[in-house]
Amino acid sequence: MVLESLVSVKEGLKNPFAIFYFSALITLFSFIISFLIFKQDVGLYTVFFITFGLTPFMYKLNLYVGKKEFNKEERKRKGFLAFYKEVIFSYAAVFIGITLFLSLLYLLLPYEISEKTFKTQIEEIKAIRGYFSFGGTFQTIFINNIGVLFLSFLLSLLYGSGAIFILSWNASILAAAVGMTAKALGGAKALPLALMVYFPHGSLEILAYFLAAIAGGIVSYASLKEKRERFVFEDAFFLLSLGIFLLLIAASIETLSVIVS
Repeated sequence: MVLESLVSVKEGLKNPFAIFYFSALITLFSFIISFLIFKQDVGLYTVFFITFGLTPFMYKLNLYVGKKEFNKEERKRKGFLAFYKEVIFSYAAVFIGITLFLSLLYLLLPYEISEKTFKTQIEEIKAIRGYFSFGGTFQTIFINNIGVLFLSFLLSLLYGSGAIFILSWNASILAAAVGMTAKALGGAKALPLALMVYFPHGSLEILAYFLAAIAGGIVSYASLKEKRERFVFEDAFFLLSLGIFLLLIAASIETLSVIVS
């Protein structure tokens, strides 16, 4: 109750930095609880607690998106993508807050502790890199990302704020990857460079997952109303299609980077 009352949806939409700091604070408390109680897999339990901590806020955000969707006049006046801009910024603030805090945590912790803390994420990174070493890189990347996109959509559709688990999990994997890269390049001072390594394709992938989560929230809200508006489902389909298009570009960029490296 205390944490979820720190930032309202209305305040967060006006000031994404408030959401950023709120997400970082939730991540801090999630890590502390996991480190003290669930030492066998701190990284995974941190993701669970981040999900629990952010669920009330994300649920309210999804309700806001659903109600906003039915405001035809505002939607027509602003244009489709501008209509969803503040919501996308809110999702981005959540994701960046989690990713940056966990990246710094990975860098600041002693090597043995960081490796143990993020062992599940590191194993996932190694597994992904292992898949790429057997060829068919583009297909492997694209199919994997499409799976995440539709999972984001389904969880948001079925649980309202369910996509926050997928976003938190991907944020933790990205944070571990960035932390590993930064350490290899010289430590905390190399963090901006490490972030840039993953930014070209990673930003497109994450944006696609945001769009899928928003689409799921729209359909979830619309399904509860007595009158089903066709344009709502058309909007959700467009958001998903745009997400798939972004993943095609992201997979192409990531494949090229793998080939070059």
